Amino acid sequence: MMTRLRILIVGVLGMVAVLVAGVATAASDQIQPGSLGTRSTFENIGVLWEVSGDTDLDSTMSIEFRQTGASNWNAGAPAVRAYLSIIVNGDPLGLDSWGASAMFLLPGTSYEIRATLTDPDGGSETRTVTASTRRRPTPDTNGATRYVVPGGGGGSGTSGDPFLGLQAAADAANPGDTFMVSAGTYAPFDLTTSGSSGSPIAFLGQGAIIDGAGTDRGIITLGRFDEILSDVIVDGFTIRDGTWGIDAQNTQDIVIANNIIEDVDRGIVNRRANAWESNQTICDNVIQGRTVWPASGIPSDRGIDLRGDGNVVCFNLVQNFGDCISVQPISGESYGNDVFGNDVAFCVDDGIEIDYNQANVRVWRNRITNSRMGVSVQPIYGGP
Repeated sequence: MMTRLRILIVGVLGMVAVLVAGVATAASDQIQPGSLGTRSTFENIGVLWEVSGDTDLDSTMSIEFRQTGASNWNAGAPAVRAYLSIIVNGDPLGLDSWGASAMFLLPGTSYEIRATLTDPDGGSETRTVTASTRRRPTPDTNGATRYVVPGGGGGSGTSGDPFLGLQAAADAANPGDTFMVSAGTYAPFDLTTSGSSGSPIAFLGQGAIIDGAGTDRGIITLGRFDEILSDVIVDGFTIRDGTWGIDAQNTQDIVIANNIIEDVDRGIVNRRANAWESNQTICDNVIQGRTVWPASGIPSDRGIDLRGDGNVVCFNLVQNFGDCISVQPISGESYGNDVFGNDVAFCVDDGIEIDYNQANVRVWRNRITNSRMGVSVQPIYGGP
């Protein structure tokens, strides 16, 4: 009798253990939605939804978008899941999220984004958020217009008494100032003063050449490593003969456009590894390097070499570097970058490199000629 009782007790306990294990498994299989965030560029809005659970990886996510106040929804780009156990460079990823983008939007426009997370094990949810695309910064039409001619220092910046040289102008810069830089040849300069949102500091070249004369640093240096520099425009210069054409350190909301950068090791560079930079617009430049195609090995020079989030690299002609365009965070985070409409050639290693980015990095409609690798994605920490 006691033996039968023991068997019955053991059987009941076994069933309880199985039921408890089943409940625990079901709980871990269920998706648990966390925070949902967005990052915007001029034409795209990336969505990143942090999650946990869903150990059987059978959840799905989709996004839809529409202009705020419109009636019809449009499908977003396909979503991609990053999960904890993905092995990247030999180690578990350690990130758990879904990412997707609403693409080809209007700049400076408000959109509703509807994200739907579905899991047959439970936890499904739909959330709607509002986000706006960015508008490309332009000079402040209500700010001061100041004038610059070649020289070694001095001047007050008026049309009758212009600043003598770019360093004199940079040392006197205030938010909202637009510097009209006359034709001629100028020495390198550093800028450590920020503009402000809607009132950037703008340097507009009018046939001006900035000659680095073989400098081993930046021909233009924007900012310092330990302080943010923001809201600056550099437009319309020929920048030549130095190690770095534009050395941008800890820069945010800057525009580098319509320049010719030549005879340099790196055209435009964030040379620190921590990816503190964000919202850098690098468009409509011609950047010519020193590396001859074809070549052996992997040269370290790069035409455009950026870190951080929200960068836009568009409509540049870049030639004769190891990597022509690199948006690579190295040790920091990097989300929501756009690379499109560029024409790159004679790239000994990669035409476009987006290694080590995390999510919502978009590369489209570029032309790549004579490059060992067209677009490098090794590795990507999650995606898409």
